[in-house]
Amino acid sequence: MEANYTRERARVFHSKRIIGIIVLLVAMILLLIPVKTQYTDPCGSVIFSEKVTFVENGQIKNAVTPPCSDAHKKRMLWGVPMAGLGLILIGFSIFSGKEDEDSGKETQKSN
Repeated sequence: MEANYTRERARVFHSKRIIGIIVLLVAMILLLIPVKTQYTDPCGSVIFSEKVTFVENGQIKNAVTPPCSDAHKKRMLWGVPMAGLGLILIGFSIFSGKEDEDSGKETQKSN
């Protein structure tokens, strides 16, 4: 009976690890896909943004344009929390799985 319980718990933690990896991959895809705006400026992705030379308030700047910056911020509102959630799920499944393995070894030694 105890072996079935440990297998079931291992299956649950394994599935949490898989879900965490999937959530983390979706977040990385969100952060790596180039952002599009209604303007023709190239924006690039959130992680690798394109810098463009433009004029703002009479000054020449080589930076990310304001529409691209706004689009990056909107994408980060989804990408960063998803990456954090994925890392939390992966960490929880790894560390709680090790505690189960340690407790399983102790019960085997006592028998």
